[in-house]
Amino acid sequence: MLTTEIRWPISKYFMRIPVEKPFLRDFQLVGFADIGTAWEGNSPFDEGNLLNSETLSTGPITITYENINDPIVGGVGFGLRSTILGYFVRADMAWGIENGIISDERIIMFSLTLDI
Repeated sequence: MLTTEIRWPISKYFMRIPVEKPFLRDFQLVGFADIGTAWEGNSPFDEGNLLNSETLSTGPITITYENINDPIVGGVGFGLRSTILGYFVRADMAWGIENGIISDERIIMFSLTLDI
């Protein structure tokens, strides 16, 4: 798995005087990208891999066909990051990438961490 992000400290670029409030001082715009592999079974191309078969049903007809999915998946997005009460708080919006196609569905995530 490979993860990369770029953090842009907003207040340091726009404020001419030192900022005392931690929330404003630590406020950052973040862009990120992730890439990795995902499959089920011994191999991503194994016949037993459930991710490589799809089923379509229309009325009384049901068809199951083999659809080899690319085991390389990823995601891209952006977010905001700052500190509240000594914790780093982050809100991200991301889109998944599967079979080389960026998903139309976005995912919104919130996290609370310590930056040690």
